[in-house]
Amino acid sequence: DREANTTPPEGASTQDTGRAFEVVESGSYFLHVCAVDAEGRRGPLVHRRIVCRKTDDLTPPVANDPFPSEGAKVCTSELTARLSDEGDGISLQDTLFEVNGKPFKPGEGLMSYDPATQVLRLRLPAAPGKAPFEPGEQVKVVLHARDLAGNALSKPFAWNFTFDPAAWPDAP
Repeated sequence: DREANTTPPEGASTQDTGRAFEVVESGSYFLHVCAVDAEGRRGPLVHRRIVCRKTDDLTPPVANDPFPSEGAKVCTSELTARLSDEGDGISLQDTLFEVNGKPFKPGEGLMSYDPATQVLRLRLPAAPGKAPFEPGEQVKVVLHARDLAGNALSKPFAWNFTFDPAAWPDAP
């Protein structure tokens, strides 16, 4: 509802762990939740504001132009891809890089998105003086993303490259 402090009526409960609602009008809504134990005792009531947008956006985002490019031999600790959306825009919170199966999510301080250039960037962590991969290692990158309307990429965007320290510009 649109009230910040509504108390849900007794008996309003569900076992569902997820629920979708149709957005009738864009704006702020409030979710009111409390846990109920096996004996029917209610826990503390929690109110959370959510912002909803009514949209007709049914077009998924598009990912392309990866760096390093498919099959390249490079020495880098940074991965990028162009991520665009013609509708409501990219949802960075719903973006995930997998690098050789290891997930990297927003909020870890390693990923950024520039809406002006539409470039999604992942800076891979590595110990000081250590490369993020072993020389000659085949690296598989998979990108998962959604837009603000909830549309996912039509399929995960995947590419491979080889980590080659000799490709560093100043390598002997």
